Amino acid sequence: MIHTNENPPAVGADGLDDAFPGGNCVYTYAPKPEVSQEEYNLAPTTYERQELPSFFELVTENATAPMRLAAAYLDVCARLAAVHDYDGFCSAGEKFLDAGREFAELLKLLKKPSIVSHEAADQLERKARQIHERAELFELEAGKMRTAASS
Repeated sequence: MIHTNENPPAVGADGLDDAFPGGNCVYTYAPKPEVSQEEYNLAPTTYERQELPSFFELVTENATAPMRLAAAYLDVCARLAAVHDYDGFCSAGEKFLDAGREFAELLKLLKKPSIVSHEAADQLERKARQIHERAELFELEAGKMRTAASS
């Protein structure tokens, strides 16, 4: 419904009589940004071609996180064995095996021929980020255990 001065709207629950006084809506467009010819000429028109990493490079980059994680768990296993912590040793050993399995999955990618896609590479990167975060958290836990064991 169009509101004019002859047909004023009823006062709403918010107490506003009319959003557009006099029934007119006045608006202006935002001004366009001015771009000088010099700035336009400095803008890149072509982009350098970047070389994509090889499949082997992608796999090895993603394998570093599970390798670090496995190494951290292996170190913790050795330290827990030295202090005769059975439950901690078993738990760290299981996590070491899980990290080893993740590394083994990446090795399988290198052994069988497959079609490489950006989607598969993105999945590998996401998985590597998750593993890297878990490795850092575990390294923090290991540091806490070391300080507790040394005191």
